[in-house]
Order: sequence, then C-alpha cells, then structure tokens
Amino acid sequence: MSPQNSSASITDRFRGENILLTGTTGFLAKSILEKIIRAIPEVGRVYVLVRPGRFASARERVAREVIVSSIFNRLRALHDGQFDNLVGSKVWPIQGDLTKDRLGLSAEEYAEIAANVTCIINSAAACEFGEQLDRALNVNTLGPGRVLQLAKDAGNIPVLHVSTCYVNGIREGDIAEEVMPSGHTVATFKNGLPPVFDVDSEITSMLEQCASIREKVAAGDRDNKVFAGVVRSTLTNDRIVRDRQQFANNAVAHLGKQISRRHGWVDPYPFTKSLGEQLLVRDRGDVPLAIVRPAIIESTFTEPVPGWIEGLRMGNHLIVAMGKGKLPEFGGRDENILDLVPCDMVANAILAAIPPRRAFDRCDVYQIASSSRNPLTHRELNAAVHKALHEHPLYERGGQPILPKPVKIIPIERFERTLEWKRRALVVLRFVCSRLGLEHRARWAALRIGTIRRLREFFAHYGFYASHSPRFLTDKAQALFESLSADDQAKFPFDVACIDWSEYFVERHVPGLRRMLKSSSRQSEISSKHSPR
Repeated sequence: MSPQNSSASITDRFRGENILLTGTTGFLAKSILEKIIRAIPEVGRVYVLVRPGRFASARERVAREVIVSSIFNRLRALHDGQFDNLVGSKVWPIQGDLTKDRLGLSAEEYAEIAANVTCIINSAAACEFGEQLDRALNVNTLGPGRVLQLAKDAGNIPVLHVSTCYVNGIREGDIAEEVMPSGHTVATFKNGLPPVFDVDSEITSMLEQCASIREKVAAGDRDNKVFAGVVRSTLTNDRIVRDRQQFANNAVAHLGKQISRRHGWVDPYPFTKSLGEQLLVRDRGDVPLAIVRPAIIESTFTEPVPGWIEGLRMGNHLIVAMGKGKLPEFGGRDENILDLVPCDMVANAILAAIPPRRAFDRCDVYQIASSSRNPLTHRELNAAVHKALHEHPLYERGGQPILPKPVKIIPIERFERTLEWKRRALVVLRFVCSRLGLEHRARWAALRIGTIRRLREFFAHYGFYASHSPRFLTDKAQALFESLSADDQAKFPFDVACIDWSEYFVERHVPGLRRMLKSSSRQSEISSKHSPR
C-alpha cells in the first residue's frame, strides 16, 4: 500500500500473502502479529524467524514468549476454543538467526522459505541499554542485508524495514523523511559537506576493533594499550566486573558509544540502524523497499486493548519511580518535546506501508512521530502522569495508595550535580554508620547509592531524549494515511493528531502500566512458589 496504490484495501493487499516476520519476541512485532491474525484473516501464513533459546526450540519460544502474551487475549475471546487451531494454521515458527548467513537456515530450509515467502517485515533490533557494538552491527546493520538477500532470492519480493526516527543523529529542528547518504557523519550531512568514510570499511574496522578487544580479554591481557581509555573507563562506576565476558562486553559497549558520538549519534543503536538503512537503500536493486521509522514506542492507543504494554520501556522506569514517590526531580526543560507514538499505530502504519509486489522503483521512508503533528512537552507529560498516578495510584506494601508530588524538571547540569552531591553524602553516611555498628542505616545508604547509580546510568542513556527536541516531519506518512479508504483508516488508524495526551496517560497508559506491573508481580510469586529451594 502507498499513496500511489490506494485502490486496493489493506485486507486485499495481503490476501494469500505469506509474510516473514523477524523480531517476533519483541514488543512491536507481537503487536504486528496480533493485528495481522485478527484483522487480516485472508493472509496465508506468517513465518516467524526466532533464535532457539539455550533450553528451548524456536517453536517452544514462540509458544512461551509470544502466543502466551496478553496481547492475544482478545483473539482468544473471539475464537474461544479455536484459538490454538487458528494460531497453528497461521503462525509458522522458523528456527534461524538474523546474524548468520542464510539467516542461520540450512540450504534446504532457506530454499523452501525463499520459494514460499511473498513479503518480509524486518522488525528485529538490538536496542538494549549499553548495547555491545559488534552485536548491534550484526543485528541492526548487517542483519537487514541478509533479509534483503532473501528478498532477492525469493524473486525481489517487498521488504518493510523497521528503523527509528533517531537514525537522524543528534540534531534539532525539522528532520525530513529521507535516508542519510552513506559515508556521512551527522555534521557533514547537515552542513552539505562530502562524505568522510567508506561505510563498508568503517563496518569492517569496527568489527575488527571489537574482535581485538574480546581476544585480548580472553587471553587475560588487561594491560595492553588497546584498553587505555576504553576498558578502564568502564570500571569508574561502583559495579565490579566479575568475569572476563562481562569485562569484554563493557569495553565493546563503551567503544560503540565513543564511535557513535564521534560520528554524531547518541549511542550505537541509532548509529548502527542508520548504517543499516544506508546499506539497504544502496544495495536493494529491484526489491520494493519501505522504511518505517517510529519515534519512542509506548503502550497501545486502542488495539487490541488500550494501554497494552510489556516491560518497562523508556520513560516507564521514571513513571514507576514517580508513582512510588522516589523521583522528586529530573533533568530537562519544561518546553522540550518528547516524541511518543502508541504501539498499535506503529503496527498499523507498517501494514499500510508495505510496498506492492513488482513495484521495483519504490523506496519509501515514513516517520511515525508526534513531534510535528501533536507535540507533547515535558510540562504536559509531567502534569498528565501526575494526574494519572493520583487517579490510578501505586500502593505501599501495606495497601496504602501512594500519592506522589509532581516531579520538578530542573536544568540537566544542576540535576547531575545534585545526584553527585547525594551520592557523596550517602557514601560518607554508609562509612560512618558501618564504623558505628549501625548496620541497618548502612544498608539503607548502600541501597540509596545503588538507586542513584541506576538513575545516573538511565540518564546517561536517555538524557539525550530529555535534552533535545528534534521535530520529525511526517508528510509522507500522513499522505500514506490519507490515501487509504475510509474503511482502512478506521481499521488501521495511525494519525497521531487524534491523541489527547492527557487522556492517553490517565485512561490508557498508566492503567496499562499498572496491569503489567501486577501481572509481573503475580508471575514472580508463582515462580518463587514453584522454584526449587
């Protein structure tokens, strides 16, 4: 579907299609899979590429980590006792690995998939805190190329690649729906200068540096000059690296942050995603390609239920801390814009954006973001979350509701200084209490030091999003939405202008977050009751 291809409905577009979906155990891909099964019954099969676990096959992982998710509860209710049969007929787990040639499949398996798949949605990403550079390159940069090769081997079938708005780097102002030409840093692209590196050579160099670090750590060589300013800087916090593997992971993650910042990105995730986009556009040949860039993905707006979410994503760590009354202030500016989009709107946009078959000239980029059409400031976010936490409070262990005060947004430099002052005071308090035999107070101080350390780590990763206000333009995404029929606009909505942010947080997001926390707590209780002692 596209603005140039609005005659067929989305349902008709997918009639009989066999889709390959990657990243299936992730938050967004679950939403995509649920929407396909529920809203597009005419689809053929959805092949889901999943790595085997240490003690579980791909099929077992899909059953335990995907199909069991509460996002499928609406489908379970709709199909009653036939849900398992429906899923069994539509969802086909494939045991593979995006980081390996032929996607980790045997030659026979690869040929079978290439003969049957008719379009691909690549939703896989390496986006964890402190992501290791070599893993990020393998998943975010080289992984899409392996997917592209499958698309070529399958007869130039369409590919939808899920990226992120933040591939645009550390920038302010209006940011268009376009791919950065290869070989550019953010500065050279923004200032109209020529490219400064060869993307293939740069990728090879980064992987070689990562391999060198890992080899030297494995050999026990911690004094080699390769660690100067890299490994040692990973040991400046309170955490003690307990084994060589973790030591190497920290060093490689730090190297990734250094290189990313040098080129103009905040960390390896958006940097390696940007390189992946560049390679896809350069190498796509006749493969119809669409790139969908979401901003920060949060809980669902309406489907399958309002407020569905899994895991403490992005700012939800802060919302929980606010709800417990443990976050009196945070660094940022009241007027800065935080760019959020509900998960179901992103899933709908992805299904609408997949190019038609044989559209060999198509290479589209769509940004799914709110900053240009429906901006949300930190002040508005703070007020909405405060209201939501009073209407849907978290509770003390004794059952008393916690009614927190609003978080004070203070300048970033002041926030960082305040955290350091508190940390130093607590270190002194812990020392004094230990010497005086006040072990209870010493333990309390140690816990508070740990809380401050985690908050500093969180801010180191996400402070960028609190201190910058890029404005992601969505002209192409809006044109795509307006090209849909009225029926498709109702079934697959992704116009963020309809969101009332206060209502979203009060009636959808925070209640959904509370449900998720309750469910996680119940699962922990069940696990502890049945775990060996």
